[in-house]
Amino acid sequence: MGKFFVFLFVTLSLINAYGDTKETDYFSGGMKAYKNNNYKKALEFFKKAYDIGNSKGCYELGAMYQNGEGVGKNYQKAIEFYSKACELGEGKGCTNLGYMYDFGLGVKEDDQKAAELYSKGCKLGDGLGCYNSGVMYQNGKGVGKNYQKAVELYSRACKLGKGGGCTNLGYMYEDGLGVEKNYQKAIELYSKGCRLGNGLGCNNLGVMYAKGKGVIKDDREAVKLYLKACSLGNALGCSNLAYRFYNGQTVERDFETAIFLWERACELGYKVSCQKVKEVENELKKRPSFFGLKVGFTTEEEFKKIVKDKGWKIEKAGHRIVKDDISNPNVTGYVVSGIPLEKISSAYFWFFKGKLMKIEYRLSESKDKSTFYTYYDLLRNKYGNPDSYTKPHLADGKAVWNIGGVEIKLFSPWVSEITYLTYTDLYLSSLADKSDREIYKEETKKEAKPLEGI
Repeated sequence: MGKFFVFLFVTLSLINAYGDTKETDYFSGGMKAYKNNNYKKALEFFKKAYDIGNSKGCYELGAMYQNGEGVGKNYQKAIEFYSKACELGEGKGCTNLGYMYDFGLGVKEDDQKAAELYSKGCKLGDGLGCYNSGVMYQNGKGVGKNYQKAVELYSRACKLGKGGGCTNLGYMYEDGLGVEKNYQKAIELYSKGCRLGNGLGCNNLGVMYAKGKGVIKDDREAVKLYLKACSLGNALGCSNLAYRFYNGQTVERDFETAIFLWERACELGYKVSCQKVKEVENELKKRPSFFGLKVGFTTEEEFKKIVKDKGWKIEKAGHRIVKDDISNPNVTGYVVSGIPLEKISSAYFWFFKGKLMKIEYRLSESKDKSTFYTYYDLLRNKYGNPDSYTKPHLADGKAVWNIGGVEIKLFSPWVSEITYLTYTDLYLSSLADKSDREIYKEETKKEAKPLEGI
C-alpha cells in the first residue's frame, strides 16, 4: 500500500504576540480566553486587536470564523480576516487564505492563487506554508511539477518544525524524487517527523523497520511505531497495526483488536480499511463451528465445560510428544469419547497455550471408501467445492478446504481402515510447530549428567 499522504492543515496559532502594549494585551487576552474555551471573550479581544492593526489578531479571527468557534461558521468573513492578516505580514494568514482558494471554501477554487499564497506564507516564515507549497510543486498543482523545488520547500518546512515537511522530505529521499535515493537519510527524516508529532512519519519509519530498508529489520520496533502513528491519528498506522494483530505477527493474534484498528483507520478516511472490516467479519462468520466449539477461539476451560455438559468423556490427556521422550508443555491433547458422529472411532482435541488448535476425528472406513464419500458430500454441501481434491482410487483420497484461516482436511489412505477428518487453525498450528522445534533444541543441548561410580 502507498505510504505518501498529503494533508493540508488549518490551525490556530498559540504563540505570543509582539508589538506595543495594547496590541499585546488584546492578543494575549484573546489567547487566554480561547485556551479556556471562552470563545465569546476571545472574539472580543481579537476584534480589538484587529481594530488596531494586529496581524495575529486578524489571523485568529479568521480561524474562528472558518471553524465556527464562538460564532457561526462564515467562510467569507474568514477570507476577509485572513486577507488582512496576510497584508499585515502574518504568514499564517497567507497560508490559510491559500487553503481557502485551494479547496474552494467561500471563494472559487483557484490552484494558482492557492500556490501563490502558500509561497508567500512560506516566505514570511510559516512552516505550514512551505509544506503546502511543497505539496503543490510535487503534485504539479497550480504550478509546474518540480521535485527539486518540492524538496527545497519540504526542507525549509522541516527546519521550521513542521513534522509533515520532514516526513515528505523523507519520502523524496526514499523514492529518489528530486534527490538521490538515500534510505539512511529517509530514516533520519521520518524519525524527525515522528518526533515532531507527525503520524505519517512514524508509520513510514515503521515500514522501513518492517522491511529492513536502510536499517536492520526489526518487527517489534515496527509495531511500536505503527502504534504511535495510530495514536497520532494516522490511518495507515492503524491499518498496518491491524494487519499485525490479524496475522499474529510479533503480537498475539487478536481478531477483535484488528477489527477495532481497521474501524479506526476507516474513521480516519482510509477507505480500504472500511472494506477490510466487512471482509474479516464475514470471514469469521464462516469459520467452522460445531458442538459449541470453534477452532482458534475456544479455550481449554470452555472445552472441558462443553464436554461435561454434553455428557462426553475425556479418556486420556497429555502433552504432545515432540521426539523420543521429549514433550511440549505448550501443546495439550485430549482423547474424547461419546461424540455423536457417524462412523467415529475416536476424537482428538489439541490446544496450543490454552486455545483450540486442532480437532481430529478418526472415522471407520470400508474397502469401498464409503465413509470418505459420505463425509466429502456433507462437507462440499456446507463449504462448497474444495481447494484441492484427489479421488480415493488407487491413491490416497484427499479433499482440502481453507475457510477463514482454518484448514479442513478429509484424508483416507488407500490401504487403511481409517479416514481422518481434521480442522486446523493454521496460525496456532504454525506456532505449535515452532514451539516444538525450540523445545527440542533446548532439551537436546543440555549436557548429560555423569553416572555415579564411573
